Amino acid sequence: KKLQKMKESIKISILSVIVGSLQMILFLPNGYSCIDGKSDIITGIFHFMPIQFCLVFLYSIIFKPIEKPIAKYILLLIVLAFWLYANKVEFSHRYACWSTYSEEEININVLYDSIIPCVICVFSFYMGIYYFEKKSQNSNTKYGSTRRL
Repeated sequence: KKLQKMKESIKISILSVIVGSLQMILFLPNGYSCIDGKSDIITGIFHFMPIQFCLVFLYSIIFKPIEKPIAKYILLLIVLAFWLYANKVEFSHRYACWSTYSEEEININVLYDSIIPCVICVFSFYMGIYYFEKKSQNSNTKYGSTRRL
């Protein structure tokens, strides 16, 4: 049972990394960091996605979003907030620093440019969690447990 919960948490975390990486690519697919002149989106993904994996994994272990609907929606909000933070950092390091953006302009640009990638990816992440939830319910029903997750 605990191993099953651990596997579910790992699956949700891996899904979050895949969808989060896609979100970062959709948000700002090209450009090099003005910090070192060579860091690109892959560097950003390798920087942010391990952090996201750990956050989602710990959250999933503690709050069990497959079992509790409110925990699922809070997880979506946490991931969305993390993506907006990552987008701001990436925008600042790979786009805004080559120009003269104020902090307010950076925030407005990040929010505006994040709308479509974040909506697509939050929906995709939700559908993935929903799939795992249904799969978990089916396997519990198959083995005699009729408890609703």
